[in-house]
Amino acid sequence: MKRFIKLLFIFSILSCVVIFFLLKSSIGPYFKMSFLNVGQGDATLIQVGLYTQILIDTGPNNITLSRLAEEMPFNDHSIEYIFISHPHADHIQGLLDILDVYNVGTVFMNPIVYESPIYAKLVEKLAYMNIIVRQFRAGSDLMIGDVSVHCLWPNVDELTPTDNPHDYMMILVVRYKKISALFPGDYELSGNLPELIRSHLDPVVIVKVPHQGSDGAIDSDILMRLSPDIAIIPVGPNKYGHPTRETLDLLHRSVRLVFRTDKDGTIRIVSQSDGSYGIMR
Repeated sequence: MKRFIKLLFIFSILSCVVIFFLLKSSIGPYFKMSFLNVGQGDATLIQVGLYTQILIDTGPNNITLSRLAEEMPFNDHSIEYIFISHPHADHIQGLLDILDVYNVGTVFMNPIVYESPIYAKLVEKLAYMNIIVRQFRAGSDLMIGDVSVHCLWPNVDELTPTDNPHDYMMILVVRYKKISALFPGDYELSGNLPELIRSHLDPVVIVKVPHQGSDGAIDSDILMRLSPDIAIIPVGPNKYGHPTRETLDLLHRSVRLVFRTDKDGTIRIVSQSDGSYGIMR
């Protein structure tokens, strides 16, 4: 009898240990930044803790839904915050499908006057579904625990009609402990950058290379200022020759790790609460 009680006690302890590690593994990393392989477009999912997600841009079509399903917790059907850098189709069209599948909390999107059937349909759908839409401009901040999203651009009091939405590109910096990432949308980080942007380009760990790595996407002066350890090019099959050889050569000379989603798939930067991080593919 004593032997049975002793074995039962040991079994109970072992069961508790197993349950603890199973629960720990189900919680996963405290912070995960996934640069989704959505083809010729942009979509980055940021997981904060268990059930809070930030999505920066939403990709060119419903492929984003498949990529989100690969990254989201299986029982989580909400995306708390979505940022739209600008209203070109390769950054917004995926949101039309996301709204049908996920409960979306707040969409940060600056109200640009821009002629586009897809953009018009999105604006109409957001209003029809009573989704909260907020502006996010230079100096705006979103804080979620130790995670911050800071806006560098646009710096305007009024948004006027434009033929080029890049004029009002939402440029973001995301920080969590030792991780920092610059999301310039498609704003080319070269040439005569506005001083407000240039003066706030502090060193970061990760840079999302703008405009699929086109010519002039980023120059050596900006790379020197940013001093990134990782450069990620979201890109898919295209007729433009993106990323260009010149941009790739510059990145490989200046940055320790260069990834592109068309060859490397979804790139994940994973961190635990102590701030240490690693790369998963």
